[in-house]
Amino acid sequence: MSAVPVYICRRDRAESLAKRLSKTLSCELTVKKPLEFIREVLKGKPEYRLVLVKNVSTFLNSDYGEPLEALTWLKRAIRKLRESTIILEVGEFRLELPELTQVTVEGLPIGFRDWKGTRDLKEYYNIKPADCIRVIVT
Repeated sequence: MSAVPVYICRRDRAESLAKRLSKTLSCELTVKKPLEFIREVLKGKPEYRLVLVKNVSTFLNSDYGEPLEALTWLKRAIRKLRESTIILEVGEFRLELPELTQVTVEGLPIGFRDWKGTRDLKEYYNIKPADCIRVIVT
């Protein structure tokens, strides 16, 4: 199974990153809610080049459902979009141990941190790793 790059970005930075990437990649930005994104991708409908998935942390919150099941569906959808750039907007994200590369969102493991991609965010888009990181979902 191949690796898929995904940006996990705080709510206040996600939209600006998406707009910058849209200009850089010369493509249209598609904005979706998590359930809408998952349904469309798993049905095989979309041909997204750049997609911003809004309010992912709410989708993964245990107050709204089973977080591990929600994460499984989200990862399944992400894996189907191998050629796309995906930005997940979250309220907060945390790295359990910064010296390790495993990344968690709402306490759930989502992927491995891509140091080069995160460095590129800082150098090219002036976005700090505290606001956005790039992860690899396998």
